[in-house]
Order: sequence, then structure tokens, then C-alpha cells
Amino acid sequence: MWLYFYTDHPGKHRNVSMIEKEKIHRNKSEAHINGDKYVPYWEIIKNPVILAVWLNAFVDLVSALFMLTYVPIYINSVLRYDVHKTGWLAALPGLSHIPPKLLCGQLSDRIKGNERVKMIIFNSIALIIPGVIFIGVGYVPDETPIIAVLLFMLLNAVIGANCGGFYKCGTLVSRQFSAFFANIVFCFMATDRPAEFTLLTSKNKKSIEN
Repeated sequence: MWLYFYTDHPGKHRNVSMIEKEKIHRNKSEAHINGDKYVPYWEIIKNPVILAVWLNAFVDLVSALFMLTYVPIYINSVLRYDVHKTGWLAALPGLSHIPPKLLCGQLSDRIKGNERVKMIIFNSIALIIPGVIFIGVGYVPDETPIIAVLLFMLLNAVIGANCGGFYKCGTLVSRQFSAFFANIVFCFMATDRPAEFTLLTSKNKKSIEN
């Protein structure tokens, strides 16, 4: 079904109306609309906003792997749950991540306002609150271990807001090159304006360099 309905360009899809096509192409460069195959790799790599997005994404992935690897060990060895309960409890934080991520994605698109401000708010929620929760886990009393499990669930749920933060920033800045591409750094550099390299094509690159 995917092969039947999918097309690379909205203009070639039989179900895309002229109004929808205009909305899709609105505020996009000629290179983006025409699907120019030139990719300015070096300009992307040295772009400060893209570097900030990559830093955030790296930390996000490391944090996710850390949670997946060590939360079960923590639940079993520190919270003293048996292996059977550990298996079920360790799955809850991961499951709690999905619904908030879907919700935050919808909210980020539907809430009207300054895109930069929205991205900073979502990014701050996804990075600052989990840090506070990590600290709070260390103060959970031994007699109430379930609170630690709930905090892990809340932590993973809040991280789901990152889709409206640095991930969205990376897409807005890199535009047609989004497939290639520390909270304070992000807050200063976040923007909803396309980067200069999105205007480059195989034709105008030489003229710009000269």
C-alpha cells in the first residue's frame, strides 16, 4: 500500500490539491521546491545551529540507552524487586515515553506563536525537568521503592517533549537536508528561519563563492 500511495514530490501526488501544494511550498527556497540533488555537506556540518541540535540529540540518545541499560539493574539491585517484577516495572518507563511524545508533537504544531519560543519551551521541558527528576530519585525512601519507578516513568514521559524542541529545530533549519543532519546553547541558537545553506544549489554555489 505504501508503494502505491507514496510519491517523492507533493506536486506529483494525485491527492494533493493546489491549495495544499501552495501551503507545502510556502516560504521554501527554489532548491527545496525543485528537489535539487546538491547537498552542501561542509556548510551543514559547520552550521552552529545544526551542531547544537546534534549535541542535544547525542545527549538524548545516550540518556535513553543509559535508561534502557541500567534502570532494570537499579530496580532489581537497589529497589530490591525480584526478577519477575523487574521485567514488568522496567518496561513501564519506556512505554510512558510514547503517548507524551505524540501529544507534544501535536501541541507543537497546533499552538500558534513564535516558533523559536515554542522550541525553547519544549526543549527546556525535555532537558531540565528530567535532570531534576534524576536528582529526586536519589532521595526516594527505601520503604517506598515504587515512587522511584513512577519517577522513572515521569522522566521518560517528559523527555518526549524533545520532538517540539531540538528535533523540530533541526528540521526547520535544515529543511530539505534534514535527513543528513546543551540546552543553554540551544536556547541562544534556536531559530525557525532556514539556514543559508538551504538556498545553495549546484548552479548558484560557484557564483556565491566567486
